[in-house]
Amino acid sequence: AMTDPYASLPNVSFTCPSPALSNVITGPAVIQPGVYCNGLKLKSGNITMAAGTYVVVGGAFEVMNQAVVDATAGVTIATAM
Repeated sequence: AMTDPYASLPNVSFTCPSPALSNVITGPAVIQPGVYCNGLKLKSGNITMAAGTYVVVGGAFEVMNQAVVDATAGVTIATAM
């Protein structure tokens, strides 16, 4: 068995911002990095993700078939259930 290479790192927790960031996006829209609680759904239209880290907590990261997403600015998406 292989040992866990991350075992020595502390657990990470996330706090949902108040007010919460909108987690269902319909374009045209530009969204900003941050902590998205209860998932993040990019529903439709042109949606630009600004550069940064998007943490999706408590739900799925979904891109629906009517959405056109531009994440070319340097985007990292991390999910935490």
